[in-house]
Amino acid sequence: MSKKVYIGVGHGGADPGAVAQGFRESDLALRVSLHCDKALRDIGIITMISRISDISFPAAQKVPQANAFNPDVSIDIHFNAGGGRGCESFHKPGNANEIRLSNILCRHVSALGLSNRGAKPSQGSFSFGMVLSIRAVANLFECAFVDSADKQFFDTDEKLQSIGVAIAKGICEYLGVTFTEKPVEKPAGLFAVVRQTTALSSLEDARAEAARLNNVDKSSFFYVVPVDEIRPLRL
Repeated sequence: MSKKVYIGVGHGGADPGAVAQGFRESDLALRVSLHCDKALRDIGIITMISRISDISFPAAQKVPQANAFNPDVSIDIHFNAGGGRGCESFHKPGNANEIRLSNILCRHVSALGLSNRGAKPSQGSFSFGMVLSIRAVANLFECAFVDSADKQFFDTDEKLQSIGVAIAKGICEYLGVTFTEKPVEKPAGLFAVVRQTTALSSLEDARAEAARLNNVDKSSFFYVVPVDEIRPLRL
């Protein structure tokens, strides 16, 4: 029987989360989540993702959606702030399965070069609904700090893909599912520069347009995605 994974995407819409160095947490979390979702679906895992665009979908909506989906694992993907370095992972206090998942995720993501801040209980000022109110094995994962030198690990979509794939590998290791990474292929077809509507037939032109927009609008993060990867939310 196929395993099921719920992917919650941090922040979105009117809530950008942490904002620093020209990046918004909501944008970064979305790209990592989409890459993680694709990597899991490519090996046959059934997924549900809370959002696929920049809309508001807070924990009050994600919690019942995740519980209704009844996944084997639920993960809520975020980026951190406060000037620190590295990734960290939150679990229900004393939950052995979630502690194991947290440690596995931190190991896979820190292998990219990020510091490993380790597994931490979701309690006190770190009481997260997407951990404590989820019936399944749950995790809230902080990929990196938006306001520190961690920027070197997420300042391109290729690096965000690496984080998303690393999270997918960790989930698969926890579930006992063999992860087979598909070779990276140069996409063909139309390319969208997300946060505006232009579709371009050349990958190089799309990247150049994203770079131009990022230079003009320092408050946003524009990135390139093949149009055929934009898919509707599956409920």
